[in-house]
Amino acid sequence: MNKNKVYLTVIVVLVLSHIVLLSIPFFRDHQKGGPKKEVIKDLKLSKNQVADYDALIERHRKTMKGLNHKLRKYKNDLYSSLNNDSETPFSDSLNKRALDRLSLVHLQIEKAHYSHFREIKNLCGPDQKKRFAKLVPRLAVLFFKHKQK
Repeated sequence: MNKNKVYLTVIVVLVLSHIVLLSIPFFRDHQKGGPKKEVIKDLKLSKNQVADYDALIERHRKTMKGLNHKLRKYKNDLYSSLNNDSETPFSDSLNKRALDRLSLVHLQIEKAHYSHFREIKNLCGPDQKKRFAKLVPRLAVLFFKHKQK
């Protein structure tokens, strides 16, 4: 093979790899609307209900942003103790407090998620509540599958 054919082959491979890499985002779930669209479709929400649902989502996102900020802070507090040379890392009172705060924030996060789903259920009419009951077993997978990747 001469130099021109090698260069041409390398260029073609590079172009194809760029095309593949740039197309990946178009195949992800969140690009299709994610769980929000699926909930709207499954529950057959009206336009007014969708507007209320959007408001619930916005409020939940603000709550989660604050809780995630606390979570990061408390994790940093705990992990900063790695610089200490203590043999028993969880006997230190500072570490115990950090772990207690982390546990509390995790509990608050789960309560916030549960309240959010309860609010979604409260948006539903009688027929939609039956559909919501069918949706419940899928909630964890539907809303949290992106965190498992």
